[in-house]
Amino acid sequence: MPRPPVTEVRVHRFAFDLSFKYRNPVIVAADGYLGQITGRVTLPDREGPALVELHQLSTGHDVAGLTDVVLDALRIIELDGVREVVRSAYLDADGTPASALGDDPDRVREWATANITGFNHLSSTCREGIVADQFGRVLGYDNLLICDASLFAKAPARNPYIPVIQLAERLTAHWRRNGI
Repeated sequence: MPRPPVTEVRVHRFAFDLSFKYRNPVIVAADGYLGQITGRVTLPDREGPALVELHQLSTGHDVAGLTDVVLDALRIIELDGVREVVRSAYLDADGTPASALGDDPDRVREWATANITGFNHLSSTCREGIVADQFGRVLGYDNLLICDASLFAKAPARNPYIPVIQLAERLTAHWRRNGI
């Protein structure tokens, strides 16, 4: 199975802590598509809030993907061009050096599963054809429309921003044409 690529650089919450503790930090964090996370949303009480269960890192595929993404990020910070501008790299706001993990997949896996929280692009909770029709109308309810990633049949392979915009343009055009 191919490793998920490093897709973008994200600034995580600990960047603020680091900026005060260390002068001018450069934050390198990898975001990779794991794709197998299958959570669920339920309404235990019709009048109460929804219960969201993400089930992150619940499969070996997810853990392997996360480990590969962290290893890629660690390799990136060791590149000559990066080393020219980054004097030191840290794993956390406590100043743990990135070199503490080395290039050992077992150590990286252990650290990553204990320390990394997810950045979620929730999708597929109201799948088209199951919960809603092709125009975002919730089946069995009048005037209840959906226009977000929850309509997708499966999670997009990358950040869902563009697919959600495309969906919104398609659905709102239909709604305008039909007076919805």
